Amino acid sequence: MKWMLQIGLFIGLSAAALGSELDRWSQTGLTFARVAQELNDEQCQLSEDTYLGCVHAMQKGLDFFNHKLWVFPAATKQSEFGPEFVASMDSSLVRLQDALVPNVAFQFSSSTSSVRKQLNQTWKKAYRSKVPFSLQHFMEALPLGLSNPNQEAAAAGAMYSAFLAHVFDPHAMLVPATQAIEEARVDEGVEWRAERWSKDTLYLRIPSFQRVNTAGLVRAALDSAFRPGDRILLDLRGNAGGLESAAADTANLFLPIQSVVHRTMPLEAPRIGRAARFNQLLASGKNASAQEADGYSCVEAQVFTGPVFLLVNSGTASSAEIFAGALQFHDRALLIGERTFGKGLLQSPLDSPFGPQLLVFRSRRRVIFPDSIHSFHGVGLTPEIGVSAFGLGERPESLREFDVFPFPSIRSGPGFISGRMALERGRAITECVQAKLRRTPTASDLESALRSSVACLR
Repeated sequence: MKWMLQIGLFIGLSAAALGSELDRWSQTGLTFARVAQELNDEQCQLSEDTYLGCVHAMQKGLDFFNHKLWVFPAATKQSEFGPEFVASMDSSLVRLQDALVPNVAFQFSSSTSSVRKQLNQTWKKAYRSKVPFSLQHFMEALPLGLSNPNQEAAAAGAMYSAFLAHVFDPHAMLVPATQAIEEARVDEGVEWRAERWSKDTLYLRIPSFQRVNTAGLVRAALDSAFRPGDRILLDLRGNAGGLESAAADTANLFLPIQSVVHRTMPLEAPRIGRAARFNQLLASGKNASAQEADGYSCVEAQVFTGPVFLLVNSGTASSAEIFAGALQFHDRALLIGERTFGKGLLQSPLDSPFGPQLLVFRSRRRVIFPDSIHSFHGVGLTPEIGVSAFGLGERPESLREFDVFPFPSIRSGPGFISGRMALERGRAITECVQAKLRRTPTASDLESALRSSVACLR
């Protein structure tokens, strides 16, 4: 089985998010000292990639003190980062004062992605100038600053994940083997119930694809209220994905039998492959690439044949993009809203160097469209009916793959472009929506604007 892990579930843990995870991590027995053995000074100097991976691990360690604290070479000129980069020292780091790492300094910044990219370039220069630093030294000092000793395992795991994310791929991570990833907690308590928006429009929110029986839940919800002639509006906003198979099975409800939902292709060998020490993370694994399926096709008869519309935004990611992309590619649905997140990688569990209580998840395959050419990775899916049709702009908090992971090791796209008929249909609906909203300009968000113009969805 392959996973498309939900964005943010296991990608490091900040101090504010540790509550529910501390017990699980503390049971693994992971320590800073154990991670320091793996990421010792010799390994950090193996190559530019391992050097930068260790820098990112150190940065993640700082996240447990303050998420706006950045690590950079001590010789760096502050002017390189602009006026918002203000020198400071977090009070909790005062306890580390006697153990601060030589050649490394700490500063605050209100910026995020732009500073990360600039710092990455600065550390590359440091590597080429042979500026040494000791991650081991840093990790020896870290326990002094932790307010809760139980945070150590989670912090150490997050640091190792940060290393993996740089040298393998942005979604590589270390997770406790007990972590329940097959059944999501995000949709616990969610009532899978279709809502009638108009006499011929049925609305259903799909919160995730983490449940193996997602297709059954969707079918049951729609069957309970469906009438012949209904158009179906499926809300995928904020759906961060889940199981690849669940997304494919759900797509089968709306696609003819034998339709190709998606294909996959193996990823190129990670750059770290030249470092023999990490070869076990390349060759070993509970699911080897050669054993993995190369995609999914519909094996059952189509259930719903009427018009389908999908609400999406930048939080629509991973397996949710597989589902939406399949319906868009086969002209079975028009997308409404924002461009999606753009995460088209499949993860497989591998044995970790820390024993059976911890697993490494690493991207092994890339999702591509049925034409075997296009991909939504890094570019997302572009709706035929954008938020501008409703007089709205993109939400300020919208982030996508290369915003969250600004150091891509896996190429993006090329993105899929909708066919002429779908684009023309999207333009006609946009014109209808805009005409209706001019007459009743009361909508302040996408859902209310869509409700007031739902008759345009033809």
